[in-house]
Amino acid sequence: MSETPIILHRDRLDRSHGQAGIEVQQRYLPPCDPEEKDPHAAWDMMVAKAMQRVLTAHYRGHFWETYCSRKDGIAWITIPLLLGNWKWVFKLSEDITPEMIIRAGGEILERFNIPRSGLDLPAFLNAKKRAISRANHALPE
Repeated sequence: MSETPIILHRDRLDRSHGQAGIEVQQRYLPPCDPEEKDPHAAWDMMVAKAMQRVLTAHYRGHFWETYCSRKDGIAWITIPLLLGNWKWVFKLSEDITPEMIIRAGGEILERFNIPRSGLDLPAFLNAKKRAISRANHALPE
């Protein structure tokens, strides 16, 4: 796989219900070989967008990132600003239900003491400070 994603589409979430202006991107990570076609690209994008819609509907304003790869057999969600490279992974060999996505998103928020609601900016900023603090803390040797 190539390391550079291709941005297919950029949009902004509507600002209804006090929503801050958040950019949403649809990205595609192409195979390393430009001649190789990914037969699952449209399906992967559809699943990732569906997961994003579920998270945005229940936990509006958070900086969710979703991904799906039928080839690798996984889908995941994350909030990169808090989790860094960590992700909540779903196996595609199992049915991924909206309830599973809602539960995973809620558990991510709870682990950072962020309410299971729309974006609570003070709670998010405190969680971000703690995440940065933990990331910069060296592990004992």
